[in-house]
Amino acid sequence: MPVQRWTLYNPATSQLLTFPRNPVEGALPGYEKNVTTGTTTSPEGQPLIWEGRAKVRTMPFNGNIRDKAHFDFMLAWYRAKVACVVTDDLGNTFTLYLTRFVPTRRNRHNNRWSATYEAEAVVLGSSL
Repeated sequence: MPVQRWTLYNPATSQLLTFPRNPVEGALPGYEKNVTTGTTTSPEGQPLIWEGRAKVRTMPFNGNIRDKAHFDFMLAWYRAKVACVVTDDLGNTFTLYLTRFVPTRRNRHNNRWSATYEAEAVVLGSSL
């Protein structure tokens, strides 16, 4: 079965690009409620809970870079000043603003572009 590559749509340039390689780990936004708890002043101390506005969701992920084209792809996405629409291999869509891209070179004498990366994006919209 062929690998379904992720796609990235940049609304500022109307470009639809395909990821050279999908991320290895992460790549799903987390869910966290904003709650405050307390108890009543009665002798039984009944619990109270207040739910505030949802926290901003983020999507951390990491992967491997094997060539200059993939490095340039990730760097161009990081430098984009707009949120982009990413579609993953499962068909989920996310509107993401990439806030962190940290490549780390690996010592590969036969491939000077070999690297791993960590990235994080703010989730502005999601099909999940």
